[in-house]
Amino acid sequence: MTEEYIDILDNNTGEPTGERRSRAEVHKLGLWHRTVHIYVFRKFNNRLELLVHLRSKNKNLKPDKWDTRIAGHLKAGENWIEAVSGELYDEIGLKINPADLIDGNIRKRTDGMNNEFTRSYFYRFDGETDNLKFNDGEVAQIKWLAETEIKKELVDNKEKWCCSLISFELMSTMLKDKLHHG
Repeated sequence: MTEEYIDILDNNTGEPTGERRSRAEVHKLGLWHRTVHIYVFRKFNNRLELLVHLRSKNKNLKPDKWDTRIAGHLKAGENWIEAVSGELYDEIGLKINPADLIDGNIRKRTDGMNNEFTRSYFYRFDGETDNLKFNDGEVAQIKWLAETEIKKELVDNKEKWCCSLISFELMSTMLKDKLHHG
């Protein structure tokens, strides 16, 4: 497998420093880098649903847990849109028109040695999930779940999920605001 390199960022500005390191080094040394989170949604029977997926049992972080987002690291030299398009295609076989993306926000996130500037996007998908393919082995299963069902799951079965109720509610509020205000 080819070593993946990532651009290192200034921890204050989030701008590339010009340095590139392997993904393993980035996490081992706690270096700042870019990631994307893509929330795939639809309106169905007057309710908001998200495409959730079960992470592969072979994932390093949080294997066999349900996730509300498709996510990934930006490779060295890659821009946000290239990363989003690549992640959606690699993980679930979804080819998109980048003009259809809804821009979220950029958050500075730290979790021990994992230091990221994460940009969120939302993508409306009204197609059939039967046509989606798991190309890179990171996703084991997908399904649509209503926002209210996800919230209930995050309370009743939080150990089966990657995200917390608080982070899900923040994302959900942002999506509803984006949909309401266009």
